[in-house]
Amino acid sequence: MNLHDSVKSYGPFINKIHSYTTINGILLPENYDTYNPKGKVSGNHLVLDYKMNGKFEEKMMQMPKGALQDNTQRNIKLYLNN
Repeated sequence: MNLHDSVKSYGPFINKIHSYTTINGILLPENYDTYNPKGKVSGNHLVLDYKMNGKFEEKMMQMPKGALQDNTQRNIKLYLNN
């Protein structure tokens, strides 16, 4: 996340959305950057293959190689690529 190992940060993070896509009448972010509290980019995101017509299946999720899983806040899974 471009933060020093000694720095713990849970926000506030800012998302700058570059483009949206519309699926079933819902406007969703497609390409965006996340900025950390120091104002530096901590993530560049491109969302592909939205699926709006099916049941969510967690078993279909795969963590990227080298990713860390953070379950510290309210059982929310956050995947961080380092």
